[in-house]
Amino acid sequence: MTEGSDADRDIVRELHGDQRWSTWTNSIERWRGRQNLKGSLRRDPGVGTFMLAALIVVGVVVGAIALVVFVFTLS
Repeated sequence: MTEGSDADRDIVRELHGDQRWSTWTNSIERWRGRQNLKGSLRRDPGVGTFMLAALIVVGVVVGAIALVVFVFTLS
């Protein structure tokens, strides 16, 4: 009987060790996630990025209109 109970105790000890380890690693992962979230908030695009994107869009639209006008004037 003692062999079975010793094996059971060993399994319980191992499970408790696994639980402690996973709790520790999960807390590290949560901390890393918060750090990454803070870092991404600091690198948000600024007004200059949006202005550059708007200029590119306007340039593409004006270029497309100019191309259509050019094609129609050729024919």
